[in-house]
Amino acid sequence: MNQPVLELINVKKKIKNREIIKGINITVNNNEIFGFLGPNGAGKTTTLRMIVGLIKPSSGTIKICGYSLKNNFVKAMKNIGCIIENPEMYNYMSGLENLMLFSSMNSAISEKRIREIVEIVGLSNRIHDRVSTYSLGMRQRLGIAQAIISKPKLLILDEPTNGLDPSGIREFRELLKKLVYKENMSILISSHILSEIQQVCDRVAIISNGRIIKTDKVKNILFDDKVIWCLSNSKKASTLLYEKWNLKTKVINNKTLTGTIDNYDLTTINKFLIKNGINIKYVQRKNNTLEELFLELTEGDKIV
Repeated sequence: MNQPVLELINVKKKIKNREIIKGINITVNNNEIFGFLGPNGAGKTTTLRMIVGLIKPSSGTIKICGYSLKNNFVKAMKNIGCIIENPEMYNYMSGLENLMLFSSMNSAISEKRIREIVEIVGLSNRIHDRVSTYSLGMRQRLGIAQAIISKPKLLILDEPTNGLDPSGIREFRELLKKLVYKENMSILISSHILSEIQQVCDRVAIISNGRIIKTDKVKNILFDDKVIWCLSNSKKASTLLYEKWNLKTKVINNKTLTGTIDNYDLTTINKFLIKNGINIKYVQRKNNTLEELFLELTEGDKIV
């Protein structure tokens, strides 16, 4: 079995005797784009800062490519590239000059690698221009070039599409997919734009109040067989379905019921309800969206 690129094992963080992170577990696999979502104050940024070594966990283990951040910090960090806030660069210098200056801190980075990375991020036509003339999208691309120039196995991006227009977001999304394929890396990305996470990520973890409350493949989340019933008595129906099939549903009001039926046959369920004296006005199948799941799990909390 391949070694995970990132592992968080029962990680906790206390700040001034207040437990911010409450024993979370996260695994990011090879060649995976992993989304990390959380409402304001949930602990998302604190978690990212622990992963990149800016703060230390109070307990638990963080491993990067098998190396413990606590016991093998240098080896672990060699496998990470990150943009936690806005990428830093010198505006009066060209994009290439910024990359040359950055790479001078690592003798293993060759000019060939710099040319290669410029092409990958799509800056070949503007790399000799001053950064002051770059759009926000171009600055993000240059920031990613800096982050991956040493060929890390894990790229961490915190809110990378902030301020980008729809065209820039689409281009950025395609760039991330290209990086996974061409650079053989994994990406951990946090974002407040749920539709973007939905379109680019393989799996997603949702954190709320310092705990991971849901981790799953995006395709599993989106294609749960969610059903909405309009009934004569939703409370009675909910009780009957739980007693008959251990099927958990949510009563919206006296007339409306919703639930995920997975492998259950909807026709059989409807016949069962009618047989037990519950009239059905209509039934609607509905695929989930990541936003709906997020709001349901976090009880309507706003995202960061």
